[in-house]
Amino acid sequence: MNCDYIPQIIEIDDYDGNYEEYENAIYAAYQETFENQSFYWDGKPIQQKKHPMLKGKSGTFWHIISSGESEESRLPDLRRYERVTWPAHILSYCKNNCDKILVWKNKRGSKSRILLWCQNIDYLVVLDERKDFCLFWTAYPVTYSHTKAKLLKEYTSYINTNTK
Repeated sequence: MNCDYIPQIIEIDDYDGNYEEYENAIYAAYQETFENQSFYWDGKPIQQKKHPMLKGKSGTFWHIISSGESEESRLPDLRRYERVTWPAHILSYCKNNCDKILVWKNKRGSKSRILLWCQNIDYLVVLDERKDFCLFWTAYPVTYSHTKAKLLKEYTSYINTNTK
């Protein structure tokens, strides 16, 4: 990682391993950095998925702190927890100031997605583009070399197709 501006990770050890206290602190950090702020993409407001709500916390929150193939089987992921403030940082700072951020669009089924990958910190933010707004879909650390290669290939293909 090579970035002087990225927020510090928040570790469970800071809460003496108390998972409930940690989860509440992580949610408070998410609220402070994302829910209680306004973000825009190309003039469209970025909103979060409210549902499914769980323990009074939004669907987007649960999605960005867990991993798994289906919503029903997602499991908490401490690497995602630790970086809960990073999406807001990427959407507010990196998108305009980082020379290592790659931005492109892709299709997932019928959905148009906007991807922001900060290569300095290997972190990806995904927005679901709608007519009048964007939905903050997910965000996660990019840790596997095959995932990095796939993202880079997709980005290169998008740039080559859209600059001709």
